[in-house]
Amino acid sequence: MTIGSTSGGLPAALAIASTPGIGAIRFRRLVDRFGDAERALAASPEAWGVAIEMTSEQAEALRTAALGEATREAVRRSIERIGREGVWAVPLGDPGYPPLLAKIVDPPPVLFGRGRCPPPERPAVAVVGSRRASAYGIRQAAAFASALSSRGIPIVSGGARGIDAEAHRAALRTVALAGGDRAGATVVVLGSGHDRPYPPEHLGLFEEVIDAGGAVVSEHPPWIEARPEFFPRRNRIVAGLSVGVLLVEAGARSGAGITARLAVEDQDRMAWAIPGRIGDPGAEGTNRAIREGWVACVTGPEDLLSDLGFAGHLLRGAGIDGPGIESAGAGHAGTDPALGYEEAALLARIREHGEVPIDAVDASGDGRAVAALTVLELLGLVRKREGVVFPST
Repeated sequence: MTIGSTSGGLPAALAIASTPGIGAIRFRRLVDRFGDAERALAASPEAWGVAIEMTSEQAEALRTAALGEATREAVRRSIERIGREGVWAVPLGDPGYPPLLAKIVDPPPVLFGRGRCPPPERPAVAVVGSRRASAYGIRQAAAFASALSSRGIPIVSGGARGIDAEAHRAALRTVALAGGDRAGATVVVLGSGHDRPYPPEHLGLFEEVIDAGGAVVSEHPPWIEARPEFFPRRNRIVAGLSVGVLLVEAGARSGAGITARLAVEDQDRMAWAIPGRIGDPGAEGTNRAIREGWVACVTGPEDLLSDLGFAGHLLRGAGIDGPGIESAGAGHAGTDPALGYEEAALLARIREHGEVPIDAVDASGDGRAVAALTVLELLGLVRKREGVVFPST
């Protein structure tokens, strides 16, 4: 979808979705039975009752409300407002709806967005973690997101402070270095409408994502403000847009941990976790997830990349053709498919000089070289010694 475009079936979808008593699960059942919202509105009360497991009388009450004059007028005003805001909207059942997201139990009835989502043949990985991230967590988020993005794998996250924001920024840095068309390189999933983005200090980041060819999406119309109960619901979309979730850093009761567990238990997706320091409260959730065995422990990007080849069943199950995840490791870095642009440039520099002072690695001060150095260390290509970094071979 592109900015300003909407689906022809949007009025029917908004009418049904805005009817009290019809949530995401019942909307999904109606679309599954009838094909789309327009056909659902044309169906009989008896057919509705079968689809949403209600009596004909109960189903007729919901259908009548969805077809009512008040609903039609509210939908008309909503569509006019959505158009003025430059937001696209695509309902479940539309060919433009993200196919992996459509496979979850309770997909958003309508997905609202700005920018460009990744094409289906470029399945994404979610990178999530604590809002109060440590320096270690920020470095790992940047390193893994950069390594994935350099291979053309889109990064999905929730746009929150800490790990989420760093994952988006790392993807943006990689896109800037790569050049060319990188549609959907990173996707932000809001817990609010587009006119009320949260956190508000990330408005500039969200605009950067759109300008770089990525997308900012939400299940809420643009004018809806953030509410605490929206964020747990937002997490299912983060996971649903992705073939798997990377848990970078999470405390014992972390929303990021819930996202990863939701991906595994409810959505049949993959999950990975980066181990943290023993005794660190900020890593309690990630370390416990590894100990319990429902996530795979990864100590470098290549660990995660080696698993992605097993995600093909998700794509085939969603009806996705094309190169898919099996080609993710092919890379965009010339002769060395294991490296992204930033990592390859830094490695060439280190090899040329033999050794480079660590203090001189990040001369620009923007953190990109530090993240690239972390990737090179994780891959075993460079080592540190007494204030310098040098090639391993």
